[in-house]
Amino acid sequence: MKEPTTPEEVKVLHNLLRSDPQHYLQIVNQWIAENPGNSHAYFSRHFAWLELGDPQRALDDLNVVIQLNPQLVAFWSRGEVYRRIGEYEKALEDFDRAEQIDPAQWTEHAFGLLVQADCHARLGNEAAALACCARLHDDFWTPGIEGAPGWRQGGDCRDAAPHGGRRTGQARVILCYPPPRSETKRGRGTMRSTVEGACGGSASGGAAAQASSPSPHPRGPPSPLRGEG
Repeated sequence: MKEPTTPEEVKVLHNLLRSDPQHYLQIVNQWIAENPGNSHAYFSRHFAWLELGDPQRALDDLNVVIQLNPQLVAFWSRGEVYRRIGEYEKALEDFDRAEQIDPAQWTEHAFGLLVQADCHARLGNEAAALACCARLHDDFWTPGIEGAPGWRQGGDCRDAAPHGGRRTGQARVILCYPPPRSETKRGRGTMRSTVEGACGGSASGGAAAQASSPSPHPRGPPSPLRGEG
């Protein structure tokens, strides 16, 4: 199979990654064999290693990508792998590098700020976590896409810990329900703290948004940051 050049071909390859990662790995290995300097191929292969439960090899491939083509998405993706395996300091270093490449894009797409806040919170740095959240758009919300914490600007918060989130250090991440459609307009709510002291607050019942627990299987950054080119 050749490298995809159309959205349809990308979808076929994506489905293959999910259904048969070993076959997908064979395909991208062939791309690398044909062109060892192909940063796109190494970037594609890191997803296979994640599907196969080998985050260290995913990091190795992303290291090559960064050497060949140090773009925002490469640092984002490596930071995401570090975040999922609990290496929060290294994750923050990569997220900061990604932001420096294109600060406007980083702020506009918001998920970078959210995962930065998550890492700071898990390291016990409440002030830094809240500073990241304060930069989110007034109408930003997410149910917890791609392993990022669920977030809502205003509304009822839910503690992540009882639903799979991990408390680390002196702070914990608070997840929020997504707002009803009638509340998604810009300016309808006020910012709520996303982090509180580990000894403060209380857990609420009910199903929270997806918790941001470390996992060796990150799916890569959310669109439109996904991709490398």
